[in-house]
Amino acid sequence: PDVEGNFNLATQASGTYRVKISFVGFTDVFSKAFELTQGNLLYALGGFILTESVQSLDEVTVTAQKILVEQIPEGKVLNIQNSVLTKGSTALQVLERSPGIVLDRRNNVLTLNGQQGALVLITGRTVRMSSADLINMLSSMSADNIENIELLTNPSAKYDADGGAGIINLKLKKNRGEKTQGSVSAGLGRGWAGKETLSANLSTSLGKNRIYASYAYNHDRTISNWHAIGTADNPFFGFGGFDFRSLTQQNNRSHNINLGIERDLNERWVLGGSIMYNPSVQVQGTENFGAFEYELAQDFIQDITINQDVQIDNFNANAYADKSFDGGSLSFSLDYLHYDQTRPSVISSAFLDLDGNPLDFNNPQYATANRGQSQTDIDLAVAQFDFSRRINNQLSFEVGMKNSYSATQNEASVQRLEDELWITDELSASNQDISENIIAGYVTSTYVLDSLTSLSAGLRYENWTRDYNNPELDGSFGRLFPSVFLSRRLSEKSSLQLVYNRRVTRPTFNDLASFVVYNNPVSVFTGNPLLQPTITDNFRLGWQIGSVNIDLVYTNEENPIVGFQQVEREDGLATAITPQNLDYQRSWYVQSNVPINVNSWWSLNLGGSVGTREFKVTHTANEVVKQYISLNLYGSTTLLLPADISLELSGFFNGDGYYGTMDSEEHGMLNGGIKKSIGSRGTLQLAVNDLFKTMRYRNQMGGLTREAFDSNFVVDFEPESARSRIWRLTYTYSFGHGSTKGRRGRGAKDLEEKARLANN
Repeated sequence: PDVEGNFNLATQASGTYRVKISFVGFTDVFSKAFELTQGNLLYALGGFILTESVQSLDEVTVTAQKILVEQIPEGKVLNIQNSVLTKGSTALQVLERSPGIVLDRRNNVLTLNGQQGALVLITGRTVRMSSADLINMLSSMSADNIENIELLTNPSAKYDADGGAGIINLKLKKNRGEKTQGSVSAGLGRGWAGKETLSANLSTSLGKNRIYASYAYNHDRTISNWHAIGTADNPFFGFGGFDFRSLTQQNNRSHNINLGIERDLNERWVLGGSIMYNPSVQVQGTENFGAFEYELAQDFIQDITINQDVQIDNFNANAYADKSFDGGSLSFSLDYLHYDQTRPSVISSAFLDLDGNPLDFNNPQYATANRGQSQTDIDLAVAQFDFSRRINNQLSFEVGMKNSYSATQNEASVQRLEDELWITDELSASNQDISENIIAGYVTSTYVLDSLTSLSAGLRYENWTRDYNNPELDGSFGRLFPSVFLSRRLSEKSSLQLVYNRRVTRPTFNDLASFVVYNNPVSVFTGNPLLQPTITDNFRLGWQIGSVNIDLVYTNEENPIVGFQQVEREDGLATAITPQNLDYQRSWYVQSNVPINVNSWWSLNLGGSVGTREFKVTHTANEVVKQYISLNLYGSTTLLLPADISLELSGFFNGDGYYGTMDSEEHGMLNGGIKKSIGSRGTLQLAVNDLFKTMRYRNQMGGLTREAFDSNFVVDFEPESARSRIWRLTYTYSFGHGSTKGRRGRGAKDLEEKARLANN
């Protein structure tokens, strides 16, 4: 209506009508019925008097529903609490369903948009542990405690420069209200064998103090196997062929304990601290069985049993102080970490002729008994300072400094039994002390050019020094890492972004450590102290239309690090399976994410990337350049059914690709789950991984270029789900009340060093 009360009805039809007049805080009024005819569509309603409503409201709650995937300048934010399968899921299950994230179970590596080298953080701080241990911890962490997941493919200079593919940051919830809340969860699962999870979390406020605690236990019995067929030039027996099978059974137990406290000193200052303790045990048994035909030896069968009992203790402590003031903030933080890993192994071998009779090659490499030992201790301390200030409505800036120091001790060896004496293989023995120091500083600034355009630019400097007990391996690395974000709004629902940044992927401590793990008489797993860091330049042109985004991306990687490459050891008697640097890797690709709301009960989220990738290999006997098409697709759909039942399906598909010189064939899987709400506080969820048991990997070595000892073979790897679907039934009960009106939210820039061991 206009100021005089005149209004139009959107109708041209005759009929009987009534008009309803309503206003917030007043009682609704209805007019008497009146008729309109084609010859007379005008009617004077007269005056109305509205009376105040006598209903009083104790509290008004306004709820806003965030979209599942939000586009931000640095990447994406996944509001996973909008997924019907989040409650009762583990953090790892949520990550596996997240768009653009794929868990490579061959190497226990999380990839982001098909690119390796992503930095994994938890509320801005990562847990210093091996990738396998990180996967175990995520599988025992309740996703109910995760507020959202940041996928920062183009972090600015204020973030730590580590992680060439970007940052995966799991931001945990913290209760900031005045009441108590929490949840308990218990789960049973089955694949090849049983799986059990138990978790609980509690947060409460006592005066000016906010206290939170969580505990999670995970027990997972799993299996995997691989089958290799190929040829090689054995250093002792000449050229020949082999058919080799390996079966590994694991019994993993892990605990995760988190405790934290925050205190408001006044309206400006907040003090806080937290500790995390993560002990775990992995009992692993591997049975290797192979048949061999060589030119200089009779045909034989090899049966090797490898038993390992890995024990890991990981402890983190953190303290911080934050101050807010008009137009800015400052923060201080201190972190300490201790990581301890013990990996003893016992190896028994039998060499038989085709009739099953024992063979004695009279060769120490083919000993019937071996044992290995590896001990790694890491201590890390980090101090950080950040300051931000808004100058005016157009200009703001941030500055910060950071220093981290680590000391690593690593002892490893492999011994063989000769005449009832244990003899150490000198090339496998390692006793190293490594210290590293990283000094970093950054400055960023944001300037609003006009109502449609903004520009952010930053520069970060990091100096990395490494000190070995062998001076020949000492090194120093200093580099500037710039970043630029230019954003232009085209309309109310569309915008363009131009982004550039430079990042580094440093070798993890396990990549650098000269540990030796027995594989077979002529093959060992080991680190590479000569690894160089990877420098990655990322360029992105993004177009956002509503909730749909389309990006054109170019990345250039210098010295990219790839694991599980084969090189000949110095003695020429065995193959070392080790991480190596490629010369370069360059990628052009288009990526997109498309959310679709079909109707009120059916929604989809589809996306992926496709493009070209080229890399150059220099660690093999012959240099080679390879170019190929890279394809990654993902999708999920959610159905809201009657009786408070929700159904969700998610899956991914990766096309053919390369991991160093390893040719990897296409693979993918489909997951499903159903959830039933029980009352207002309970949920029961059934989740099934790999519904059609399609998760199989086929790799080829030797097809791209000459490998160590002219090896050329095809490997079929099957994780547990390829043998048996993995189902998990989880019940979760939430209790208490409370708001989440916090003042503090530590971002992904806090502790990148802790991921140096999480990317093994």
